[in-house]
Amino acid sequence: MAFFSSRLLPRHRRTVIDLCRAARSVPAFAVERPWDAQRIECLRKNTGTRVGWPCIFLRAWGLVGQQVPELRQAFLSFPWPRLYQHPVTIGTIAMHRQRENDLQGQLVWPRIASPESKSLVELQEILDQAKTAPLASIGKDIQLLARFPAPIRRLGWWLLMHLWGRKKAKKLGTFGLSTLASQGSLNRSHPLVLTSSLTYGPIDERGQMLVTVLCDHRVIDGYLASQALAQLLQVIETTIADELMSMQKPPA
Repeated sequence: MAFFSSRLLPRHRRTVIDLCRAARSVPAFAVERPWDAQRIECLRKNTGTRVGWPCIFLRAWGLVGQQVPELRQAFLSFPWPRLYQHPVTIGTIAMHRQRENDLQGQLVWPRIASPESKSLVELQEILDQAKTAPLASIGKDIQLLARFPAPIRRLGWWLLMHLWGRKKAKKLGTFGLSTLASQGSLNRSHPLVLTSSLTYGPIDERGQMLVTVLCDHRVIDGYLASQALAQLLQVIETTIADELMSMQKPPA
């Protein structure tokens, strides 16, 4: 005999649904490039302190964003179509957190202002803190919005997406990072609510990594996105590599 049950939607699922709804208004496209990550992976693994790939991409894309102002812009449609440009980059990373008695867990979105101005070690410390901090302390603004009924939540997201450029940058970020590489997967089609969002896959047996950037076509065209992606990989192979080399373990 079958039994059916229903329960209220958890607040953290409301946020995911609201984000997906907001992403439907963004004409997103993807640009990607295979990249030989063997050298950087060797440097990363031989550092005296742990440095994850998310830190590398956050810092590198922040550096690119300082050189490519379009990556700090956001399209706003009301009361007239325009572009808002934020003075600094703010990176937002999608992070999975386990919940007590909940096998699925939940997503949280820590924000990091000016990741390009922080060292890899500092970025790793910020992400490590976000992995253990109380869930209620991460992205308080968006979590607070999830407490309200659907019409109020949708109005709040609409205002962020269409009217409030500065608030959108401060509460959602200027770019995103979402990856499942640690799970051996690539999520190249995650919802986009910002002008750009990065993802990357696991390193394969040949040392290759597929790096993808999703972009809002209202702000960025494919040519600029491709150039920015090439610049990202160049920054990793030069500036980031130099920082990793300075962190290498002394020979035994």
